[in-house]
Amino acid sequence: MPVANEDLFSKLLTSTQRGYAISVPTLSDDLPTPIRQTGLIIGDLCFRNEDDSLEPLFNIILPETHPTNCRGLPRNWSRLHLEDGDICERRLHYKADTTISDITSTVRRRNFNMSLENPLVPIAGGGVTFDLFSTSNKSAVLFLPDGGTKIDLRPKKVFRAHAAKYAKGWCRFVEEELQREIGPHGLILLTGVTKTSSWCMATVDNCGGGRSVSLNVKAVQVAGLGASYSWQWEHATSSMSSGPHRWPGEEDWRDNQTVFVTGYQIVPSLLGGPKVRPIP
Repeated sequence: MPVANEDLFSKLLTSTQRGYAISVPTLSDDLPTPIRQTGLIIGDLCFRNEDDSLEPLFNIILPETHPTNCRGLPRNWSRLHLEDGDICERRLHYKADTTISDITSTVRRRNFNMSLENPLVPIAGGGVTFDLFSTSNKSAVLFLPDGGTKIDLRPKKVFRAHAAKYAKGWCRFVEEELQREIGPHGLILLTGVTKTSSWCMATVDNCGGGRSVSLNVKAVQVAGLGASYSWQWEHATSSMSSGPHRWPGEEDWRDNQTVFVTGYQIVPSLLGGPKVRPIP
């Protein structure tokens, strides 16, 4: 489930200039298993749903036979071929146990019931307390227990030119063949993704004025997986969310939860063709 007021979470975390913050990192359960196991990738043309989740419609750099492209393609679809070295991948760009807050906030963390030998390893019922200080009345925080991998496209102008050439046909496909209504955010062509294996996020009201707010996140052992843990807010409210919540057989999936993206918005226009512009 997304955090309440997902637009606020995205706005506050996007201000950190790490990319557009996604308040729903997990793909929809009805998508094909190979897509869900991988998560969003560079080249995906995505539809933004009302809950702020992104849904890949097709991919411009993968072959027609790829699962992402097997659900239908625009008539003017043309595969874009990249060269070796066009994609830069930084594994653990965010180290394990990373906390990210909006630009008006600072976070002090305190561990409880964690291993003395390795403070990143929880003991049953252990976790982390975040003391959040903010100069604003509204704040947001993202906790990445397993860190995160950042993947970026180097020749972004190639994607922009490709989108400018084919965007009109893409929008027609989405609206006429898929019968989807493209909202004011438009479609999103991904040029970069930051992905993780687990996450906890929250928005907080009335945290300014010199006051601090304490949030607890705890480790919960996953049944049947030995020392494996998932992380959850201890006293979750509608403004808090954590994940993923995996189905049986998905416990070993890694780095398929997308928390930040970069790319281009493709917005239909009544005057001329669709507008192609960077995600704000």
